[in-house]
Amino acid sequence: MVALPPGSPLVRPLLDADVLLDAADPAPYLLVPGPFSHDRREMPEASLAGG
Repeated sequence: MVALPPGSPLVRPLLDADVLLDAADPAPYLLVPGPFSHDRREMPEASLAGG
């Protein structure tokens, strides 16, 4: 699970297809299944518009 700042503008195409997202929740988050490799670790940050 990756916690996001409220109102985070995400670029969905930059997230892997298996990542679950709830950006509408007051405490938005991503669920990243599987091994948390180096690439998977960088993906959530890259998907945030404006970093």
